[in-house]
Amino acid sequence: MQNPFHEVPVLVLGDMMLDIYRHGEATRISPEAPVPVVRLEREIHQPGGAAHVAMNLAGLHCKTHMLGSVGNDEKGKELLHLLSDSNVHCRTWFSNQATITKERIMARGQQMIRLDQEPRNPEMTSVQQLPKALEDSQAQVWICSDYGKGCLSPEVLSHVYRLAREKQIPVVTDPKHADWNRYQNTDWITPNWKELCAALGQFSLPKRSQVETHLHAAARRWNIPHILVTLSELGMAWYHKGTVRFFEARAQKVYDVSGAGDTVVAVLAAGIAARLPEEEAIALANQAAGLVVAQPGTVAVQASWLFPD
Repeated sequence: MQNPFHEVPVLVLGDMMLDIYRHGEATRISPEAPVPVVRLEREIHQPGGAAHVAMNLAGLHCKTHMLGSVGNDEKGKELLHLLSDSNVHCRTWFSNQATITKERIMARGQQMIRLDQEPRNPEMTSVQQLPKALEDSQAQVWICSDYGKGCLSPEVLSHVYRLAREKQIPVVTDPKHADWNRYQNTDWITPNWKELCAALGQFSLPKRSQVETHLHAAARRWNIPHILVTLSELGMAWYHKGTVRFFEARAQKVYDVSGAGDTVVAVLAAGIAARLPEEEAIALANQAAGLVVAQPGTVAVQASWLFPD
């Protein structure tokens, strides 16, 4: 099958981060404290957060645009270089805070500890900070990738949804906050099960009947046309026009689930932009998620995985 996503324009707006992975060996316990000693051997830096959504789009060969803020520091410059090298077109602005960084210490494929560098009180983005690139965007779908770090403030989300309606551009939102009032004007929302439960204030196991009940309740409360909830090893479920359809998980094995949600959002949005039938876009997103969780670490999907020659 030919890649239907080639050169399809998609825009990502959201919280940008730098992910650092330090890999090594842990063969002994420290004499100073009951913790493993990791002898570092290699280090990998890659875009994270909303920037990882952009990396998935770039891996699909979409024409990818990234809007967000970074700190005016070396890590911020590195993040922009990594995105540029992957053919992601960035329109960013500098925040008054350091670039958000998540550093993971890995040994034998296991995460030993994660070190986060981020402000306790994130700086809220204002509409005035948004680049004119948003209004001039020719992208066929916009993604709001909310990691709760301040870029997608309620003011910004309201502005983005209003502008998208005026331009007749569908918006896919990946939520972080439990207050979905801020998201109620999106076209698609893509929570995981925990996020959907938190929004409703009703926590339970993701049994089929309970998933359907939660999806109908969320649709009634916020009137969002499409809700696609990821259910980990149970696959995903899609609400639209009063009906719920389930998609079984496609993973043969699960190595690392980190970043899978970003892959789902990216492939779904690319499918919508490419005007694929909604069921086909979701099925491809489900397939892509199954492929990335079988890889160690956080990886971006590649077009060749879905559409081999």
